[in-house]
Amino acid sequence: MSTRPTIEEVRSFVRVPATQLPDEELERIYDAAVADQSIRCAIPEDPNAFPDALAMGFLRRNQREIAVRNLPLGVIGADAEYGPQRISQYDAIIDMHELPFRKTALG
Repeated sequence: MSTRPTIEEVRSFVRVPATQLPDEELERIYDAAVADQSIRCAIPEDPNAFPDALAMGFLRRNQREIAVRNLPLGVIGADAEYGPQRISQYDAIIDMHELPFRKTALG
C-alpha cells in the first residue's frame, strides 16, 4: 500500500522534462486523471492505503494522456506503410490494474 502518486512522481515516471511539458499542463493532466480514476474506481478513504495497482493505473493514465496530447484526432502514422491508425480508446494495462477496484453499476 502506498499513497496516490504525486505530480513529481508522475513527471519522473513519464520522463518528460518541464521544458517539454510545463507544470501547468501537467497539473491539468494530473487533476483530470484524479477525477477519471475517482469516478471509475472505488478509492480507499485512507490516503495511505492507496493500492499499488491503482497507483500504477494512475501513472499509466497520466502517461497515456501525455503521449496523445499532440494527437487531437487520435490518429498516428498518416504516412505509414499501412496508412493511418487510430489510437485505441482503451488501455489494457490500465484496465488490468484498475479492474479489481472498478465500480459497477446495475440497472
